[in-house]
Amino acid sequence: MVNEDEPDLSDRDDIRIYHELEQEGFFDSTPWETFIGLCLTFTEESVIPLTHDPLPQGDIVSARQFLSGHITESDLEQRRTAAWDRLKDLVGATKHIQRLTVIFLYPDLLSGIERSERPDPNSFLFINLLWDIDPSLPTDFKNFVCEN
Repeated sequence: MVNEDEPDLSDRDDIRIYHELEQEGFFDSTPWETFIGLCLTFTEESVIPLTHDPLPQGDIVSARQFLSGHITESDLEQRRTAAWDRLKDLVGATKHIQRLTVIFLYPDLLSGIERSERPDPNSFLFINLLWDIDPSLPTDFKNFVCEN
């Protein structure tokens, strides 16, 4: 029996795309470093251009610097704190884009460490936040990973 009080999430592209990638074995066959690199590149190429705000691009730069060992976890934490502080003042797509890029300021996420207290895997979080920006972005991301 269907509970009419609960929303039907079966047609959401973020959920559909995540399950398709999972069923195709993408997450099992793709090393985390490769996946996070694809996420960063896709965000730079397809998401950042949707805002005129330069700060989300800086989050991507900081994430790449951390991954290459050029900045410390403490540096990343300072950037993350500032990003969360400014998030409350943003609206619309810019707010959703900032919310997406702030995930790249967590060392655990960049390193592929899953936390049991999180309800969803990190890979789904990324796809879900894309959907929050624009419901077509999860499909665009799947196409991007298939091409790369």
